[in-house]
Parts: sequence; structure tokens; C-alpha cells
Amino acid sequence: MVPAKTSQRARHWHPFSLIPTGLFFAVTIAISRSPFFIAEIVLFAVILLCLLGASVKNVLHAVRFFLWMLPFTFFMHLLLTPAGWQFLGNIIDGILELALLEPAMAFTLQIFGFIYIMGALSLLTSADRVITSLHSLQKPLRKIHLPVDNVFQILNIGLRFFPLLRQEANKLQEVRRGLGIGRTDSLVERVKLQMYSIVPLFVGTLHRAETVSQMMNLRGFIPGQPRSSYLVVSWRYRDTVLLAVVLILGAGVTLR
Repeated sequence: MVPAKTSQRARHWHPFSLIPTGLFFAVTIAISRSPFFIAEIVLFAVILLCLLGASVKNVLHAVRFFLWMLPFTFFMHLLLTPAGWQFLGNIIDGILELALLEPAMAFTLQIFGFIYIMGALSLLTSADRVITSLHSLQKPLRKIHLPVDNVFQILNIGLRFFPLLRQEANKLQEVRRGLGIGRTDSLVERVKLQMYSIVPLFVGTLHRAETVSQMMNLRGFIPGQPRSSYLVVSWRYRDTVLLAVVLILGAGVTLR
């Protein structure tokens, strides 16, 4: 998934207010069975997430590679379930019973809701902000001499390596295309070509890890010392309001 450009307003939300919001909508969608109620929840989630800063255009752009699952999910549910078989049998007999499509519609809407919420949350926050928030939450554990800073330092370095590995993999693919290698329709050959990329990726990862360790030594990194961060993640009044709205909605759905 390639995140679209995030608005300035979207960066103001605390991850600990966004994550419960996403969980509320995901759980509500998961436990619902009526396609009409699921559609209402998804529509409400789209409106609320748009107000928070994740525009519909940006979210759909971010999850565009996952949208192909929706028609596939609908037709597979139609072909592999008793309700779908009965619907197709009635069509052959000249009877159109749309009520039999409700399970397939509900399941497809659930998948769309999960994909949309995932894409919206990826625009409203980032892994760096989540890690920084978790690190701030764990600071009191320093008093009992737990290696909080060391653990989160490792997590931050690990997060930096995943985008670099993806860039290296893209460079290898571009080199192969330039040399005319890999132009085949055979799935087996494509898998073999991807396997050949593992060795240079692994070597490149070791080289980058050695470079990072040398730079940390040169800059005087001391294990156990409190780490600094360029990100300022603070809880604001708007986060309290958002969390209160989610709790009220959760209570309303529970009592429904």
C-alpha cells in the first residue's frame, strides 16, 4: 500500500484516539449481519474519517490495490455458499429472490469496511507516531530499570529498514527489466527470479546494518540512555472528544 499525501489536520490526532476509533468500526462491522446496517456503519465511518482528515479520494488511492478483492469475494461467496447456490438455482427457474444475496452483500461490505478503515488509519497516523506514543507510555517503567529505550530504539531502526528493503527490491526489478530478464508468463519462473533476489537483498541488509552500527558508535550512542525524538505527539482536547464520541457510539451499539 502506498500512502497518499496526508493533510496537516490529520497529523494532529493522537494514535491512542485513532486506534480505538478504528477498532470500534471494525468490531461493529464484524459482528453485524444485515447488509443495510453494515452499509450505514461504513458510510458513517467514511464521513467521520473524512472529517478527521482522511479524504475519500486519498483513502481510495491508498487502498486501490486491494479493491479487486471485492468482486472476487462477492462471486466466491455466491458460488460457494448454500444461499448462493439457491439464488443461482432460482435464476435458472426464472425466479429472482434478492433476499438470498444478502449474505454475499454483507460479507463484501465487511471486507470493504475493513480495507477502508485500514487505509484511512494509515493516512491519519504513522508507525513512527505509534511507536513514539508507546514509548512515552512506557517511560515510567524506567524506574524499575527495564530497557524501555533500548527496545524502542530497536523498533525504530527496524521500521526504517522495511522501506529500504522495498526500495532495494524495486531497484533489482528495474535492473532485470533493463537487461531483459524476467519477461515471462510462467509463474514458476517468476518465483525463481524472486528467489534469486533474496541473496543481494540479504547482503545489502547486512551492509546497511553494519553502517548503522558504525554511525551509532561515532555519534556516541550509549545503551540505556533516554532517547530523543523529532516527533511531538501530545494528547489534546480534540482527542478526548473523539474518544468520548467513540465510547458513546459503542454503548449505543451494545444496547441496540
